[in-house]
Amino acid sequence: MPEIFHMPHYFSEFLKPITNGGITLESSHSFEYVLIGVSILALLIIIFATKNYYISKATMPEEEKELTGFSKLVYNKYYVDEIYVACITKPLDAISLFFYKVVEIGVIDKIVNGVGVALNLLSSHLRKLQAGNVGYYVFGMVIGIIFLLLLTMIV
Repeated sequence: MPEIFHMPHYFSEFLKPITNGGITLESSHSFEYVLIGVSILALLIIIFATKNYYISKATMPEEEKELTGFSKLVYNKYYVDEIYVACITKPLDAISLFFYKVVEIGVIDKIVNGVGVALNLLSSHLRKLQAGNVGYYVFGMVIGIIFLLLLTMIV
């Protein structure tokens, strides 16, 4: 960053171990202002030239002609995209489709839905135990205490 923005010079600090601090990368403020001005001027010239060429003159690209040999290879970017699709994209799509159909739908969904069905069946039988009769509740509690006592004696 130029010094006029009052930012530290990270690049010169990075190079200090190599240069033993012997190189100083300082420039005057007027030089930094000139560099910023030249960059903005070059950008404005490029914008004006591009607008003039493509919009004002309404220039259209040339029609594509039949390419052969090396020019066809370069035009198609050495077929990198096609190779990428064939070697990476299509196999990954096939693997993901397999895992979706077999693992997701065939295993995970059946486990999740099976837990829901099992809980519905269990709750439909367990709700019959709650009839509102206190005598049944006391009887169940006594059976549970006896079960716990027997369990502690065995272990």
